[in-house]
Amino acid sequence: MKKFFAFACAFAQAYILMPLSAKAAYDFDTGGLSGANNALTQVGTNANLTTAGSLPTLIGEGISVFLGILGLFFLVLVIWAGFLYINSKGNTENTKKAIGMLTNAVIGMVIVIAAYAIANYVLGALSSVSGQTIS
Repeated sequence: MKKFFAFACAFAQAYILMPLSAKAAYDFDTGGLSGANNALTQVGTNANLTTAGSLPTLIGEGISVFLGILGLFFLVLVIWAGFLYINSKGNTENTKKAIGMLTNAVIGMVIVIAAYAIANYVLGALSSVSGQTIS
C-alpha cells in the first residue's frame, strides 16, 4: 500500500501538477520565447542584475575570483605553517613538517601568481584583439 501511495503521488506530481504550473506561468498575451525573454528581463531588473556583460568579461571575472580565492587559501596555509613552526618547540619532526608545509605553500603561491599573470596577459591580448574591455 505504501508503494502504491508513493507511486500515485509521484504520478500526480509528474503528470498533473507540473503541466498546470507550467501553464499558469505561461503568458498568453506575448507568448513564446519573446514572452519568456521579457519575463526574465523583468526579473533581472527587479533583482538589479542588468549589468551583465559579454561572455569574455564574465570569464575574466570568474578567473580573477578563482585565483583570488586560491591566493587567500595559500596565504592561510603560510600562516598555519608559521604557527606550526613556532609551536614545534624544538621537535625536529614537527619542525620538518612545518617547513615542508611552508615550502609547499610558497610554491603554490608562486604558481597562483604565475597563473594570474598569464591569465591577465591572455585576457589583455584578447581584449586588444576583440576591442572589448575584459576585466
